[in-house]
Amino acid sequence: MSEPREILPGSHKAAAAGARLIGPTNPGEPVRVTVVVARKNAIPRSELARHSRTRPRERPRADHDGVAQGYGASQEALDAVTSFATQYHLAIASIDQARRLVELTGTAADMEKAFGTELHDCAIGARTYRGRRGPLLLPANTLPLVEAVLGLDNRPVAKPRMRPRSAGPSFYPQELASTSVRTSRSPTVKTRTVTVR
Repeated sequence: MSEPREILPGSHKAAAAGARLIGPTNPGEPVRVTVVVARKNAIPRSELARHSRTRPRERPRADHDGVAQGYGASQEALDAVTSFATQYHLAIASIDQARRLVELTGTAADMEKAFGTELHDCAIGARTYRGRRGPLLLPANTLPLVEAVLGLDNRPVAKPRMRPRSAGPSFYPQELASTSVRTSRSPTVKTRTVTVR
């Protein structure tokens, strides 16, 4: 008998605009995902408000160990994700309690079973990626301890904004050495003309 599952809030994915479906992802393809787990304690709103009102140079230095102890991953969440991973034949690649991250690895087939989704290979132009549609489903007892599952869908999300400039004319040193320089002697306008011969 399968355990009851619920939708992970915020996990719904739609097909990418302009994407072309290639077919199902190879079931044996290795997949690595990052699970973001719940904090052991919520950060008080008053603390966040005070932090945002304080100028950066006036803020006290962050105590990383203190933040990890107070607001890192709860042991309950780490244990639940570890148990969940074992149940679905997923390996634990790393656990970072301070950052609340658990990295899992496994085959595409095991990931599909674990997260209640189907993975497909898609293409946008010449780029191919692994995608999914719809929400992720988690066991009801694990759901409150997980905030996000990242990496099942690896579609490109950023677009390049900087492009290399087209190369202008280039010169050999000898060509630059043979340039003549004329300067205007007008009191109001100073111009400089360089002529390349």
